[in-house]
Amino acid sequence: MCVSKTYETIGCAFKYKDFHTMSHLKLSKAIKFTFADDGSIETQLSASSGKFIISEDIFLALMLLKQGVDFANLHKAVKGLTKKLHKVLEDENSFYDVLEDLKDHGFLIESEKFGEDRDSHNRFLDGFGNPWIQWAMISNEHRTNAFLKALKKVVTPTSTLVDLGAGSGIFSAAALFFKAKKVYAVEESSQALKIPHILKQMGLFHKDKFKGFFLNSYDVTIDDKVDIVISELFGNDPFQEGVLPTLKDFFSRLPLTGQKTICIPKGFEVFLDVCDIQPQCPLFPRLHSFQKFKRNLSLKPQGEFYDDFLKAFLIPSAMDHLHFEYNFNKNEIVSLHKSVSLYKISLEPPIQTKHLHTKKKFTLNIQKDPICPALILWFRIYVDDTETISNHPQQHDSSFHWKLLVVPLQYQEQLRHQDIFIQTFLSHEHTCLNLCATLKSGKRIAVLNTRC
Repeated sequence: MCVSKTYETIGCAFKYKDFHTMSHLKLSKAIKFTFADDGSIETQLSASSGKFIISEDIFLALMLLKQGVDFANLHKAVKGLTKKLHKVLEDENSFYDVLEDLKDHGFLIESEKFGEDRDSHNRFLDGFGNPWIQWAMISNEHRTNAFLKALKKVVTPTSTLVDLGAGSGIFSAAALFFKAKKVYAVEESSQALKIPHILKQMGLFHKDKFKGFFLNSYDVTIDDKVDIVISELFGNDPFQEGVLPTLKDFFSRLPLTGQKTICIPKGFEVFLDVCDIQPQCPLFPRLHSFQKFKRNLSLKPQGEFYDDFLKAFLIPSAMDHLHFEYNFNKNEIVSLHKSVSLYKISLEPPIQTKHLHTKKKFTLNIQKDPICPALILWFRIYVDDTETISNHPQQHDSSFHWKLLVVPLQYQEQLRHQDIFIQTFLSHEHTCLNLCATLKSGKRIAVLNTRC
């Protein structure tokens, strides 16, 4: 396939019989390309869209489109610049079918305003466009009420608000309910099309007070003076949904008015714990057996088929970088060390990120022998000066909306009184958290790369 992803929509019927009708489309400003070691080209808009693998031909087509080549001449232009087109793309209709799929997924955009007449087709129906995902978020009372309380404190009849990554539209609706002067909702998934219907159902829809954008925020420009931006772009890894580059880009393009723009939330903090997972945790048997077999990989086969197979499986399975996400109950983990703050970040504009390029290094010392040790990364969102939310089950402001990031320690020796050397850093674009833990001997016992 010239374009691939975990969905089954490639090759849908092409609706534009006249290619000239596509001439108003343009490349999304949010699009990002990554060139893998094997030469493949990955492209992505956001955490909602997932990643696509595209052929060199389609990459070339998108670059030509960015340079202003007309759609009607695009197929001819690509053929003129490459020795041999991918077999699927030789046919002009098939070529434009692929571009139509890219339009349906937001890589090519046609207009900013969304409404009942917009064609959503399959735009992220498997991500944040899934109503069940939205219900999981808005039905979490602790999380939702913290944002609503903060919103109520700052909205006035003169407020202009932007709901960035609006999702269900609950914060847009709340701002209108609190009598905001104007609300802009920005949402790239198909959920965007439902927001006007929800507002009408609640008696909150007024054309002069609400405008929606069925786009990624990178493709949206707001010319009004903006008083408040509300955005909840946190995943289980707080960086992975792009909260920092998204807000930084959006704030940088707002009109300069000399007046402070309020951001909800005002910031967040990321912590690291060393914990011992307790036997009553459902995860314990699986993880404890994993650690036991990892410690004994060097032993020769013992003639016990099952045990020998498990060890044999672990040798080539590349599980040295193992990490996963899990919701613990508060009695299922015991802390072995005081929580360490890794990053404390303000989201109030202008967002400063220079300090995030520095690698963090520190040492932990465990004072007792653990049964099933793991590094746990968690975070706290500072919604405003009084409202906070965390995803740690033992914290006073805990919310089960997010899971913890768990990195099992893989070791061959006792950890009691051992120094564990931790190094963390963020990717250049601030969307990927990396961590490495080693012992004094240099033995690496944990690795985290949230892009893996």
